[in-house]
Amino acid sequence: MPEPEHISGNPQSAEGEAPGLRVPPPDPYAHLPEDLRVPWGWVDLLGLLAIFVVAILVSSLAVGAGLALVAHARNIDPQQLFSQPNVRTLVLALQQTMTFALLFAYLFVRVRAAGANSFWRTLGWRGVALGEGSRPAIYLLSLFGGAVLATLVQFASLLYRPETPPPIEQFFRTRESIFLTMGLAIGLAPLVEETIFRGFLYPVLARGLGIRAGVLLTGTLFGLTHAAQLWGAWWQILLLMLVGIAFTTLRAVAGSVTPAYFAHLGYNSALFVHFYAATDGFRNLPAPL
Repeated sequence: MPEPEHISGNPQSAEGEAPGLRVPPPDPYAHLPEDLRVPWGWVDLLGLLAIFVVAILVSSLAVGAGLALVAHARNIDPQQLFSQPNVRTLVLALQQTMTFALLFAYLFVRVRAAGANSFWRTLGWRGVALGEGSRPAIYLLSLFGGAVLATLVQFASLLYRPETPPPIEQFFRTRESIFLTMGLAIGLAPLVEETIFRGFLYPVLARGLGIRAGVLLTGTLFGLTHAAQLWGAWWQILLLMLVGIAFTTLRAVAGSVTPAYFAHLGYNSALFVHFYAATDGFRNLPAPL
């Protein structure tokens, strides 16, 4: 008597596979460099945008409430307190820090949810892929290159001066404001901005649109996010877009965020060195706005 078909021989599925054993689908990004094979996509970029909007609202409300409490304790009007240059700078620094913290919290949750073993490596903080050059030498060269780029941009900015001072200049009117802004621009901004733009945003854009388009779009968005600080200084905003493209190009060539971070660090540091020299050690400052 012949055995029933479903129990005779080695049972096979319709595709010729043993039941219960599924072959994982091929990785559609296997042909891409490792630094572009990130476990997030377009939907996650929309999530980042949503968190960015929420972070701005939350930080503005929180810092505004704190400012109102301080003004009430001093028995003065909040607007009068906010009009002080040092207070304005402190408010900005607190808002920026809170926004950065909320954005980083989103990145941490998203990367961990993907099962990544290393948060920083997954976000592009890895060894460079630039031949046999030593890493310290590459990082120092990136730092120096960023400083040179800042010098070139400073000269280029002289070609077209804005008719009215851009908003960012209000933070360079007192020594205290300058040091607070410097701490934010050198100590925090390069780390956070490189992680977000070159670490999280760029791989998705390069993977979906191509590396060249990814570089151009990432750099352009980087410049546009600083437009509020430079509002009215359209030439300077364009220059900052080009700076963002330069940083992203370095990220793409190196296959790592790290050289772009050092270039960003060198760029921001050089801007303050230039301002220090131009104002005789922060002594000859413009009058507060």
